Amino acid sequence: MAVTRLPRAMLIDMDDTILSAYGRPEIAWNHVAAEFADELAPLPPPAVAAAVLGFARNFWSTAEPAWRLKLGEARRVTVQGGFDALAAAGHARLPADLATRIADRFSEYREEEMFIFPGAHDAIDELRALGVKLALVTNGAADSQRAKV
Repeated sequence: MAVTRLPRAMLIDMDDTILSAYGRPEIAWNHVAAEFADELAPLPPPAVAAAVLGFARNFWSTAEPAWRLKLGEARRVTVQGGFDALAAAGHARLPADLATRIADRFSEYREEEMFIFPGAHDAIDELRALGVKLALVTNGAADSQRAKV
């Protein structure tokens, strides 16, 4: 069915709608863990990534909304939680400063790998040219979202 009338206005979500921002965290965690392979030894980076990802999924399933405004801190908590889970499973305890560096590198990596989905910018430009009022909406922290815009 063809659209015969355009909406007067449209709200557009930014992350993982027009920008590839947070999808597929397992790829990002595995990549970052591999960068720290020497410091994680004898643990294999995929095992560390799996522990961190498992903790992170549990953390985000129950996290208060305020954590979305403190992503850097939340990532440090999740990496440390993954490290704690590995230690509880009998592995040597990994240093807390390593958890911080891995979490911070994960944040950097996500920013480096972010991209606008193909066609998204063209679609927005076309809607704007047709007179549709547009607004971006997000539930992320203001500073990081402004940088994306």
